[in-house]
Amino acid sequence: MFRVYILLVFLLFAGELASAQNTRSLDYYLQAAGSYSPELKENLNLQKTNLLQADLNKSQLRKPQVFVSADYLFAPFFFNNGQFISITPNPTSEAIGYDPGLSNGGLYSGLLNISYPIFNGSIYKATTLQIENQNKILKNTNSRALHDLENNVKTQYVIIYQLQQQILYSKKIIDLVTDRKKIVHLLVEQGIMQQSDYLLLDIEISSRQFDIVQLKTTLSDAFTTLNNLCGISDTTLFELGQPELKLTGLLPRFNYEQKYALDSLDIALQQLVANTKYKPQVMVFGNTGLNAIDAENIPHNLGLSAGIHLSIPIYDGHQKKINNEQFKLTQLSLGNYKSDQIIQQKNKLNALLQQIQNVTLSISFIDKQLEQQNELLLLIKDKVASGQVSVTDYLDAIKDFALANQNKIQSQTQLWQLINQYNYINW
Repeated sequence: MFRVYILLVFLLFAGELASAQNTRSLDYYLQAAGSYSPELKENLNLQKTNLLQADLNKSQLRKPQVFVSADYLFAPFFFNNGQFISITPNPTSEAIGYDPGLSNGGLYSGLLNISYPIFNGSIYKATTLQIENQNKILKNTNSRALHDLENNVKTQYVIIYQLQQQILYSKKIIDLVTDRKKIVHLLVEQGIMQQSDYLLLDIEISSRQFDIVQLKTTLSDAFTTLNNLCGISDTTLFELGQPELKLTGLLPRFNYEQKYALDSLDIALQQLVANTKYKPQVMVFGNTGLNAIDAENIPHNLGLSAGIHLSIPIYDGHQKKINNEQFKLTQLSLGNYKSDQIIQQKNKLNALLQQIQNVTLSISFIDKQLEQQNELLLLIKDKVASGQVSVTDYLDAIKDFALANQNKIQSQTQLWQLINQYNYINW
């Protein structure tokens, strides 16, 4: 007896575990989508790329460049002092070859070179600020991408939940009709009801079963869409918990305002970086090593040299003025878009609030209607057994009840979608 008890407990626990494993929540899909999204991962990689670019700019603008160079130039003279070919810095006037003032008759060079830009702090600062702001823009873009993704996941989740509820209510209708079918069958045999009454119940059951098959096909497609959003490779049709979607309070500042601020700053920094090329450029350089034109004198041609290079832009055809005008127009367009966004944001949120209030009110009416129709079904289902109510009237009552349930499901789904859309915009 004890073993039987243990077995029953084990089977009950296993059944509860299997049921729990076949249920998934909205949070599960939101977390899966956030972890999977290739777009989010790409934005993170772009931020890392920008950090590497900042290191590259520092290497180019704030660190010395050191390199080794080696050259050998062969510039012979022909018919010099009776020799067919010779290398010399002092050929005779009859010799044939490059002018010795240009070629020196050859070159032997092996140098360690160094160059270092100075007084370029403004250029380095401007490029650093630009990269920092670009990363802020990417972070904002990532937040927007995640927000869009979560909105799509919630929308699809609600669609699936609606389909599952429709299937449940269709099964409930089948159970109600099946329950009366057994009694009607007995009444038909007793001659109290006609065979057509029994067939009407059969037809209703078949119709509802067909609806369930169609709904399950749509449900499978909806799960595929949700799994694709979340990067889930699975064909299991899980039971979804009721979506917990609530209105968020009206925010004092919206995300799009931050986006416009960052975009505006990006334009200003682009202008700052572009204008740095009009600043004086100063570079010091030097080298040390071998630089000789005569192989025999190489030991005496080891030395060093140093210098400074200065570049001052004077005139470029008013390019700076034209570029600044372009940046100014871009800023103006950005401001126009922001003003338009403010108007649209306000109108959309007000319209959605009005729709939410209307749908909430309609749901309260449907709930009252469902309560009355449920009472009606309880009253007349027993009368079917006694033949006081016809099967047709009973089916009509069931259809009205099913239609009200359908309206409730659709209205509740619409309410969740409106709440989701409001929260999506109010961000």
